[in-house]
Amino acid sequence: MFWVQDMPAALRPFAPRVLHDMVREYPHVRRICKGLYWRGDDAADAPLFDRRIRSGFAGIAYARAASGFAHVSALNVVGWSSQVPPRAVITAAAGRCPEADIAGVDFVSSSNPRRQALTWAEVTLLEAVRHSDWAEPSPDYQLSESRPPLDWRSEAWHRAVERLRDGRVLGSIGRGAVLRGPALAAAAATEPRPPRWFASRMAEAVAAIGDRLAHHDPTPPVRYAVPPAPGDPFAPR
Repeated sequence: MFWVQDMPAALRPFAPRVLHDMVREYPHVRRICKGLYWRGDDAADAPLFDRRIRSGFAGIAYARAASGFAHVSALNVVGWSSQVPPRAVITAAAGRCPEADIAGVDFVSSSNPRRQALTWAEVTLLEAVRHSDWAEPSPDYQLSESRPPLDWRSEAWHRAVERLRDGRVLGSIGRGAVLRGPALAAAAATEPRPPRWFASRMAEAVAAIGDRLAHHDPTPPVRYAVPPAPGDPFAPR
Protein backbone atom coordinates (compact mmCIF):
# COMPACT_ATOMS: atom_id res chain seq x y z
CA MET A 1 0.00 0.00 0.00
CA PHE A 2 1.22 3.53 -0.62
CA TRP A 3 0.13 7.13 -0.22
CA VAL A 4 0.10 9.74 -2.95
CA GLN A 5 2.72 11.69 -0.98
CA ASP A 6 5.09 8.72 -1.40
CA MET A 7 5.38 9.54 -5.09
CA PRO A 8 7.96 11.97 -6.54
CA ALA A 9 6.98 15.57 -5.87
CA ALA A 10 6.80 16.44 -9.57
CA LEU A 11 4.18 13.74 -10.18
CA ARG A 12 1.92 14.38 -7.19
CA PRO A 13 -0.35 16.96 -8.91
CA PHE A 14 -1.28 14.35 -11.54
CA ALA A 15 -1.14 11.24 -9.34
CA PRO A 16 -4.72 11.13 -7.99
CA ARG A 17 -6.34 11.26 -11.44
CA VAL A 18 -3.87 8.83 -13.02
CA LEU A 19 -4.15 6.33 -10.17
CA HIS A 20 -7.93 6.62 -10.14
CA ASP A 21 -7.97 5.67 -13.84
CA MET A 22 -5.49 2.85 -13.24
CA VAL A 23 -7.77 1.33 -10.63
CA ARG A 24 -10.34 0.66 -13.36
CA GLU A 25 -7.80 -0.73 -15.81
CA TYR A 26 -5.34 -2.72 -13.71
CA PRO A 27 -6.68 -5.29 -11.22
CA HIS A 28 -3.55 -5.06 -9.07
CA VAL A 29 -4.08 -1.38 -8.20
CA ARG A 30 -6.94 -0.65 -5.81
CA ARG A 31 -8.06 2.67 -4.31
CA ILE A 32 -8.71 2.26 -0.58
CA CYS A 33 -9.53 5.86 0.28
CA LYS A 34 -8.48 9.36 -0.74
CA GLY A 35 -4.71 9.31 -1.25
CA LEU A 36 -4.23 5.67 -0.19
CA TYR A 37 -3.77 2.91 -2.77
CA TRP A 38 -3.08 -0.80 -2.70
CA ARG A 39 -0.71 -2.34 -5.25
CA GLY A 40 -0.44 -6.09 -5.13
CA ASP A 41 -2.12 -9.33 -6.01
CA ASP A 42 -5.24 -9.68 -3.88
CA ALA A 43 -6.94 -12.14 -6.21
CA ALA A 44 -8.68 -15.15 -4.75
CA ASP A 45 -5.91 -17.50 -5.90
CA ALA A 46 -3.08 -15.36 -4.46
CA PRO A 47 -1.22 -16.86 -1.47
CA LEU A 48 -3.50 -16.60 1.56
CA PHE A 49 -0.80 -15.60 4.04
CA ASP A 50 0.45 -12.81 1.77
CA ARG A 51 -3.04 -11.41 1.22
CA ARG A 52 -4.09 -11.54 4.87
CA ILE A 53 -1.05 -9.83 6.40
CA ARG A 54 -0.69 -7.11 3.78
CA SER A 55 -4.37 -6.33 3.49
CA GLY A 56 -4.57 -6.34 7.29
CA PHE A 57 -2.00 -3.57 7.52
CA ALA A 58 -3.89 -1.65 4.84
CA GLY A 59 -6.99 -1.95 7.01
CA ILE A 60 -5.08 -0.65 10.05
CA ALA A 61 -3.74 2.31 8.08
CA TYR A 62 -7.24 3.15 6.88
CA ALA A 63 -8.86 2.66 10.30
CA ARG A 64 -6.32 5.05 11.88
CA ALA A 65 -5.07 5.12 15.47
CA ALA A 66 -6.54 2.73 18.06
CA SER A 67 -6.92 0.03 15.42
CA GLY A 68 -5.19 -3.34 15.24
CA PHE A 69 -5.72 -7.01 14.50
CA ALA A 70 -8.64 -8.57 16.39
CA HIS A 71 -10.13 -11.90 17.42
CA VAL A 72 -8.44 -14.94 15.82
CA SER A 73 -6.35 -12.63 13.63
CA ALA A 74 -4.76 -11.13 16.75
CA LEU A 75 -3.98 -14.57 18.19
CA ASN A 76 -2.31 -15.59 14.96
CA VAL A 77 -0.30 -12.37 14.59
CA VAL A 78 1.15 -12.60 18.13
CA GLY A 79 2.00 -16.27 17.59
CA TRP A 80 -0.47 -17.78 20.06
CA SER A 81 -2.36 -19.68 17.37
CA SER A 82 -1.33 -21.33 14.11
CA GLN A 83 -4.83 -20.88 12.69
CA VAL A 84 -4.78 -18.42 9.78
CA PRO A 85 -8.24 -16.90 9.32
CA PRO A 86 -9.43 -16.55 5.71
CA ARG A 87 -10.04 -12.83 6.29
CA ALA A 88 -8.09 -10.44 8.51
CA VAL A 89 -10.24 -9.01 11.30
CA ILE A 90 -9.36 -5.40 12.15
CA THR A 91 -10.72 -3.61 15.20
CA ALA A 92 -11.17 0.12 14.76
CA ALA A 93 -11.41 3.07 17.13
CA ALA A 94 -14.57 3.72 19.10
CA GLY A 95 -17.44 4.62 16.84
CA ARG A 96 -18.65 3.37 13.49
CA CYS A 97 -16.76 0.66 11.63
CA PRO A 98 -14.79 2.01 8.68
CA GLU A 99 -16.32 1.50 5.26
CA ALA A 100 -13.69 0.52 2.72
CA ASP A 101 -13.37 -2.09 0.00
CA ILE A 102 -10.23 -3.87 1.17
CA ALA A 103 -9.92 -7.43 -0.04
CA GLY A 104 -9.73 -10.00 2.75
CA VAL A 105 -10.53 -7.58 5.60
CA ASP A 106 -13.47 -7.45 8.02
CA PHE A 107 -13.84 -4.47 10.38
CA VAL A 108 -15.23 -4.55 13.90
CA SER A 109 -15.46 -1.64 16.35
CA SER A 110 -14.49 -1.13 19.97
CA SER A 111 -16.34 1.03 22.48
CA ASN A 112 -13.26 1.62 24.67
CA PRO A 113 -12.00 5.22 24.15
CA ARG A 114 -8.80 4.42 26.10
CA ARG A 115 -7.59 2.46 23.09
CA GLN A 116 -6.98 5.79 21.36
CA ALA A 117 -3.68 6.03 23.26
CA LEU A 118 -2.41 2.61 22.09
CA THR A 119 -0.21 1.60 19.17
CA TRP A 120 -1.56 -0.91 16.63
CA ALA A 121 0.68 -3.59 18.19
CA GLU A 122 -0.72 -2.88 21.67
CA VAL A 123 -4.30 -3.08 20.39
CA THR A 124 -3.42 -6.39 18.74
CA LEU A 125 -1.98 -7.78 21.99
CA LEU A 126 -4.97 -6.52 23.99
CA GLU A 127 -7.28 -8.33 21.59
CA ALA A 128 -5.13 -11.47 21.81
CA VAL A 129 -5.43 -11.50 25.61
CA ARG A 130 -9.21 -10.98 25.38
CA HIS A 131 -9.44 -14.06 23.16
CA SER A 132 -6.62 -16.06 24.77
CA ASP A 133 -8.99 -18.90 25.67
CA TRP A 134 -8.59 -19.85 21.99
CA ALA A 135 -4.78 -19.90 22.16
CA GLU A 136 -2.97 -23.15 21.41
CA PRO A 137 -0.83 -25.09 23.89
CA SER A 138 2.66 -26.27 22.93
CA PRO A 139 3.08 -29.15 20.44
CA ASP A 140 4.61 -31.23 23.27
CA TYR A 141 1.36 -30.86 25.23
CA GLN A 142 -0.79 -31.79 22.27
CA LEU A 143 1.32 -34.86 21.43
CA SER A 144 1.77 -36.06 25.01
CA GLU A 145 0.57 -39.61 25.61
CA SER A 146 0.00 -39.01 29.32
CA ARG A 147 -2.38 -36.49 30.85
CA PRO A 148 -0.34 -33.30 31.51
CA PRO A 149 -0.76 -31.58 34.91
CA LEU A 150 -2.41 -28.48 33.37
CA ASP A 151 -5.64 -28.39 31.41
CA TRP A 152 -5.61 -27.28 27.75
CA ARG A 153 -6.46 -23.60 28.32
CA SER A 154 -4.09 -23.18 31.29
CA GLU A 155 -1.22 -24.75 29.36
CA ALA A 156 -1.97 -22.55 26.34
CA TRP A 157 -1.87 -19.39 28.49
CA HIS A 158 1.36 -20.55 30.18
CA ARG A 159 2.94 -20.92 26.74
CA ALA A 160 1.58 -17.53 25.65
CA VAL A 161 3.21 -15.76 28.61
CA GLU A 162 6.50 -17.56 27.94
CA ARG A 163 6.47 -16.30 24.35
CA LEU A 164 5.77 -12.80 25.63
CA ARG A 165 8.65 -12.90 28.12
CA ASP A 166 11.28 -14.29 25.74
CA GLY A 167 10.50 -11.84 22.93
CA ARG A 168 8.89 -14.25 20.48
CA VAL A 169 5.61 -12.32 20.58
CA LEU A 170 7.43 -9.13 19.62
CA GLY A 171 9.15 -10.99 16.79
CA SER A 172 5.85 -12.41 15.56
CA ILE A 173 4.18 -9.00 15.50
CA GLY A 174 7.08 -7.67 13.43
CA ARG A 175 8.96 -4.47 12.78
CA GLY A 176 7.59 -1.26 14.18
CA ALA A 177 5.99 -3.04 17.13
CA VAL A 178 5.96 -1.02 20.36
CA LEU A 179 4.45 -2.47 23.55
CA ARG A 180 4.09 -0.41 26.76
CA GLY A 181 2.89 -2.12 29.90
CA PRO A 182 1.41 0.94 31.67
CA ALA A 183 -0.50 2.04 28.57
CA LEU A 184 -1.95 -1.45 28.12
CA ALA A 185 -2.94 -1.63 31.79
CA ALA A 186 -4.78 1.71 31.57
CA ALA A 187 -6.71 0.66 28.46
CA ALA A 188 -7.47 -2.81 29.81
CA ALA A 189 -9.00 -1.33 32.97
CA THR A 190 -11.84 0.17 30.92
CA GLU A 191 -12.50 -2.71 28.52
CA PRO A 192 -16.25 -3.35 28.27
CA ARG A 193 -17.60 -6.79 29.25
CA PRO A 194 -14.24 -8.51 29.71
CA PRO A 195 -14.04 -12.28 30.32
CA ARG A 196 -13.84 -13.21 34.01
CA TRP A 197 -10.17 -14.15 33.68
CA PHE A 198 -9.20 -11.09 31.64
CA ALA A 199 -7.91 -8.92 34.52
CA SER A 200 -5.56 -11.59 35.89
CA ARG A 201 -4.17 -12.52 32.48
CA MET A 202 -3.73 -8.88 31.52
CA ALA A 203 -1.80 -8.29 34.74
CA GLU A 204 0.54 -11.15 33.84
CA ALA A 205 1.01 -9.77 30.33
CA VAL A 206 1.73 -6.25 31.62
CA ALA A 207 4.27 -7.62 34.13
CA ALA A 208 6.01 -9.52 31.34
CA ILE A 209 6.22 -6.40 29.16
CA GLY A 210 7.38 -3.91 31.76
CA ASP A 211 7.51 -0.25 30.81
CA ARG A 212 8.37 -0.72 27.15
CA LEU A 213 9.35 -3.35 24.57
CA ALA A 214 10.28 -2.33 21.05
CA HIS A 215 11.14 -4.41 18.00
CA HIS A 216 14.80 -4.10 17.00
CA ASP A 217 13.71 -2.55 13.69
CA PRO A 218 11.56 0.45 14.73
CA THR A 219 10.44 1.27 11.17
CA PRO A 220 6.64 1.19 11.39
CA PRO A 221 4.92 -1.04 8.81
CA VAL A 222 1.89 1.26 8.79
CA ARG A 223 1.24 4.98 8.68
CA TYR A 224 -2.21 6.06 9.73
CA ALA A 225 -4.58 7.91 7.45
CA VAL A 226 -4.79 10.54 10.19
CA PRO A 227 -1.85 10.88 12.66
CA PRO A 228 -2.71 9.97 16.28
CA ALA A 229 -3.48 12.98 18.47
CA PRO A 230 -0.91 12.05 21.19
CA GLY A 231 1.84 11.96 18.57
CA ASP A 232 3.87 9.22 16.92
CA PRO A 233 3.93 6.18 19.25
CA PHE A 234 6.83 4.72 17.27
CA ALA A 235 9.20 7.62 17.98
CA PRO A 236 12.24 6.56 20.05
CA ARG A 237 12.44 7.85 23.60
